[in-house]
Amino acid sequence: MKGINMFLSVIMAIMILVSIVPITASAATSGTCGENLTWTFNSKDGTLSLTGHGSMNKYVQSEIPWSNILNEIKSIRIEEGVTDISDDAFNNCTFLETVFFPASLKSIGYFAFMNCNSIREIIIPDNVEYIGSHAFASCDSLRRVVIGNAVSEIMRCTFEGCEQLEKVSLPKSLIRIDDSAFYRCLSLKEVLFDGDNDEWNKIQIGMFNDSLMSAKLIYLSNIKIIISEPSVKQIRYKDGIILHSDILGEYPTGSYIIWSSDNKNFKESITEESLLIIAASNGKTVFTVTLIDEYGNELAQDSVEMYSKAGFFDKIGGFFRSLFGTTKIYKN
Repeated sequence: MKGINMFLSVIMAIMILVSIVPITASAATSGTCGENLTWTFNSKDGTLSLTGHGSMNKYVQSEIPWSNILNEIKSIRIEEGVTDISDDAFNNCTFLETVFFPASLKSIGYFAFMNCNSIREIIIPDNVEYIGSHAFASCDSLRRVVIGNAVSEIMRCTFEGCEQLEKVSLPKSLIRIDDSAFYRCLSLKEVLFDGDNDEWNKIQIGMFNDSLMSAKLIYLSNIKIIISEPSVKQIRYKDGIILHSDILGEYPTGSYIIWSSDNKNFKESITEESLLIIAASNGKTVFTVTLIDEYGNELAQDSVEMYSKAGFFDKIGGFFRSLFGTTKIYKN
């Protein structure tokens, strides 16, 4: 009898324990987030995808559909057709590293990406007209921001506390930068402005943007690269001529030059900002020099046509070419 009572006591204890331990439901990995929008999360690579068309629903932060997996999101891909990102949509995605914005996007809500501490680069498409206050505030690892050419105002505290931000590209569509938009952006070194000095001076810049104002200001519209006149216009066959390039205006750090040609009439050898060309066969060649920034974007370009023409003895070759070669290289 004593054994039976002990057995029953154990069973009762187990039942009580089970009744008080909460059953944890697995976090949702898909659902709707707008009238015509759906979301899915791939737990294998940490990618959250939004598909469909139109705007996201408006939520308070605790009601965001993916609020239970914020710390698992490493990448966000917003597909073409989505037009609006709601307030607080991705706030506190601490391990978010990359975001893809579609060309269809028109607005980004306030606090949308605040405290996304692992993201390093933000490129905002040209159709985005509105970015809410604090949208990218306190993104501790953010290094570079490119704002598309439809934005007219950068709202209050949009990039506040992005202490590692080094470069920001601003459009000439801007008419106002609000108070504290770039407050405590302590590492900001370069501001790339897609306009000239007169257009920059028309922008109303609010208080507490010292980091922005003390950074090096580069007017992208002033950057030019030109191919200088060659030192000689005619040379003997197989001799060389050097094409020189000159960069006019301030340009971003990390930029570099690329030489290219449209055929193989000349043998080419690059030496820093110059190009040594040697005639190899008959014909016209277009040589192009391009200034590229460190992210692969074209900043300026120039080109020149050069001609190589072989004489009779050049075509025979060998001894006769060395004595009587008449090939010339000349600028058109």
